[in-house]
Amino acid sequence: MTIFVKDLTFETIIGLLPEERITPQRVIFEGSFTCNDTPLSIDYAQVVSLVKETLIREQFETVEEALLMLAPLLKTAFPPITSLKLSLSKPDILPECTVGACLEKIY
Repeated sequence: MTIFVKDLTFETIIGLLPEERITPQRVIFEGSFTCNDTPLSIDYAQVVSLVKETLIREQFETVEEALLMLAPLLKTAFPPITSLKLSLSKPDILPECTVGACLEKIY
């Protein structure tokens, strides 16, 4: 069974540029999680809360760094996860596109 979180949108401090370290910017998180158990083993609300709280608290410099921290946190919090795909994007950095990164992990 695969479950997902799509279009989780909120503001946080993330980025390398001086202005990005001061002013929160909009980010969009998406994740899909394959489980070896019933879908009830992963609470969507807990996933959303963990992701949002971590990104706001840690104030990462890069989206890549954020994804590398989120993957093991999610696996620890939800042991039935056998694989995950995460993406984090910054839709307001460039006027003509959305930028970001993806991470896939098999456990």
